Amino acid sequence: MDKMFCPHCGKEIEALAFCPHYGAKLATTAEPTETEALPAEETTTQASEAPAPVEGPAPVEAPTPAPETEAAATPEEAAAPEAPAQQRPTPEQIAAPAPSAPPAGNPVPTYSYPAYHQPDADRQNKKRKRLFAGIGVIIGFLVLIFVISSAHKNALPDNEKAAVNELVSKIDALPNQISVDDEKTILSLSQVYSGMNEDQQKKVKNYKKLEKAGASLNSAKIKKVEDAIAAIGTVTLDSGELIKKATSAYQGLPDELKDQVRSYAALTQAQSDYNKLCANKVSGLIDGLGEITLSSETKLNEIKKEYAALSEDSKKLVTNYSKYEAAVKKLNELEAAEKKRLKEERLKKFKAALSGFRAHKDDIKGYTWYYPTSFPEYIDTRCYFLPYICTDSKTGEFVALRIKADYTGSSWLFWKKLTINIDGENHYITANYFDVERDNAHGDVWEYYDFSGTIYVDLLRDIAKSKKTIVRFEGDQYYKDVEISAADKDGIKKILAAYDAYNADSI
Repeated sequence: MDKMFCPHCGKEIEALAFCPHYGAKLATTAEPTETEALPAEETTTQASEAPAPVEGPAPVEAPTPAPETEAAATPEEAAAPEAPAQQRPTPEQIAAPAPSAPPAGNPVPTYSYPAYHQPDADRQNKKRKRLFAGIGVIIGFLVLIFVISSAHKNALPDNEKAAVNELVSKIDALPNQISVDDEKTILSLSQVYSGMNEDQQKKVKNYKKLEKAGASLNSAKIKKVEDAIAAIGTVTLDSGELIKKATSAYQGLPDELKDQVRSYAALTQAQSDYNKLCANKVSGLIDGLGEITLSSETKLNEIKKEYAALSEDSKKLVTNYSKYEAAVKKLNELEAAEKKRLKEERLKKFKAALSGFRAHKDDIKGYTWYYPTSFPEYIDTRCYFLPYICTDSKTGEFVALRIKADYTGSSWLFWKKLTINIDGENHYITANYFDVERDNAHGDVWEYYDFSGTIYVDLLRDIAKSKKTIVRFEGDQYYKDVEISAADKDGIKKILAAYDAYNADSI
């Protein structure tokens, strides 16, 4: 059977079909053998006169003509020279563009192409595969070199590697169930990671676990706040600490977590209810004050304490607070009046106690001194240890309690220490040398020390009730002992009585 082959790729095509590469209709020729060949001129014409590809609709297959009976060779054909061996078309000849279609009426030359075109495509495919395989090997080798080079370049020094390994170990040691107790550890690890450079951070392969632990910690914090809110339960006057604890936990959350507390509305409602209860309690205490008297101070102090403990929102709910303020004002007026009354009464008693004393008024200084009757009028009369009182001449108010210790004799003692023996027990009063006043006249000398007696009130009480009291005026070489007489003890008692009258009911 006659066959024909594509001049481009060497594949077999049906007779008179349009070649898919050139689009020309080819006539049927006999299949050439390996020994058949075309003349060189025809080979060249074949390459140059190949019909150009025709674009348009697909070619229509023409019917195959019936084979003709081979005719006997004529004498001229027998005497014709033998045709040269057929040559393989060159790639340039195959790739050359086909000539335009011949004019109508001219016969289209027909060609017969050898079968050796067909294996060329297989060889070319194999070459391509080998080429691509070689390229793949080269690319893989280059990638391997790049990976090894990058690994060597990104290698960390030993000290940095140790720090990374330590962080990785600590992250691995984190518990699977994170609680708020793990916050310190997680924050510490996060700070260590943040302090690393980019190369070090890349080596922390379990950083995702640390991130997950941080997220779990946030969830634990939120749950702790929600549990604290749930623990409040029904709000009563005893719910203050629970509400305070829940509020403190909520305020301790970062701002980005506060919005995730689903029960926050319950907390605000609990706080509102508690504020109302506390305000109602204070309002009830105010309404229960009744008539204000001096004994109302306890109730007012309780209201003051309860009101001070209220939040600012609760204080706004105490609508009768003005009533409390009026009650406080009334109490202050009552206490001022009582204080004035007691002062007048005390002053009256004080003046009465001083009525039996000898008085000496100093109009220049505005003071009046009161002395017991046994108190000597002149400084050089005798030795004594006696108290006296100073008052304000205008108001009669108490000013001071003073003591005068006076030695009078024929010779100097230059005393600077008092030893007071009360029923066998010694007490001591020391004076600076220049605080003791010294003088003399008519052959007598006197040395006296005038000092505040307020800190010696208890000593004076012991002297007044003692059986025997001796006062020693003691110098470096000499001393003088003086026994307190009964008259002086009585004078001490009366001075102390006046002192107590003034200070007994002081406010």
